[in-house]
Amino acid sequence: MGQCLNDTQNWQVTPCDQQHKLEVMSIVKTSKDANDIIKRGVLRTWTCNNELAKYVGEPSAAFSRILDQPVPTVVDSDAAHQIVCAAAVAKPDDSGYQEISYALKNRIKDKGYVDYRICTKERPSKTDSPSIVPCTDPHKAETIGGYVIGTADGKYPGSKTVDQRALQKCVPLAKKYIGAGRNDVIAAANSTGAQGWKQGTTMTACFVEATSGTFTKPLKGIKNKPLSAYK
Repeated sequence: MGQCLNDTQNWQVTPCDQQHKLEVMSIVKTSKDANDIIKRGVLRTWTCNNELAKYVGEPSAAFSRILDQPVPTVVDSDAAHQIVCAAAVAKPDDSGYQEISYALKNRIKDKGYVDYRICTKERPSKTDSPSIVPCTDPHKAETIGGYVIGTADGKYPGSKTVDQRALQKCVPLAKKYIGAGRNDVIAAANSTGAQGWKQGTTMTACFVEATSGTFTKPLKGIKNKPLSAYK
């Protein structure tokens, strides 16, 4: 851990105080399913998803612009015995990784979630794949965090169970984020479907969304203020 990598093409080690795109956040020692490329791939994805919230220092921050990326086995000489996970920061429009020159360890714990939130053009409760837009653009929803809600076995428990698990996590998180209960800003969840679970991504993203209209300012602590003040 503590190593930084220049990009996802060369994967060359570079000093972390210089421009880079990835930061090694965890090396998990395991040989499980090492001889099964499919199962090993699922385990690698799930493991890195599960490591991210711990690394950024916030249990509810498994979903933000700080993403996880398993380091490819072709650049890890001991890939049969370990899983190397890296963290990166997505650009606000989701067009790739940003170049950064700061550390991501405990970043959300120390700096807060808001600067790394993801904003969507549509309401996540109304579409499975809302379009990501920069948070400076008018949008209908913003992420407030996320969780890994499944295990690494790739078995999808069904949409009803996933939705129940997601809302159990997201509703209290939204109430804390907003600071009050209200009808025009509500909690929403957008979770990985069956295909994602088969690939090891068993996550839910938690949102607050406007039931009508758009906003451009973060809704953290809005309480009972009018939504119109956040345009």
